[in-house]
Amino acid sequence: MYDGILLATDGSETAERAADHAVALASEFGATLHVVHAVAPGITDVISSDSVGELVHDAEETGEELVEKVADRARAEGVDSVTHVEQRVPHEVIIEYADENEVDVIVVGSRGRSEKSLRDRLLGGVSTNVVYVSDVPVLTVR
Repeated sequence: MYDGILLATDGSETAERAADHAVALASEFGATLHVVHAVAPGITDVISSDSVGELVHDAEETGEELVEKVADRARAEGVDSVTHVEQRVPHEVIIEYADENEVDVIVVGSRGRSEKSLRDRLLGGVSTNVVYVSDVPVLTVR
């Protein structure tokens, strides 16, 4: 049923629970797990930073660590995995990656690190945007 599963992660507690589900699904179906993280520094971080380049580099480095941590967990369960980190709007990265790599399902946490504001709760954050835009099924994990 599933040959490719995309896990979008930001390292939040909800993303960790989503990772548990994604690894289990990939193990059950013998699917490849695509672990994706989008680097999107907030405007307030950029404004207050002395070095935008350093901020972005640090964010990308953190993203690489996050995806590798999940990939290691997957490999420990016998699941093939690939990782991808990109600097861009998170839901766009997730949707485009899913399309380009023909994944069968996207797994996301219902609320990530950036989805704490009233605006995100009313208008929806990354996971909501993925649900509305994706052409493939999306499994959201609370």
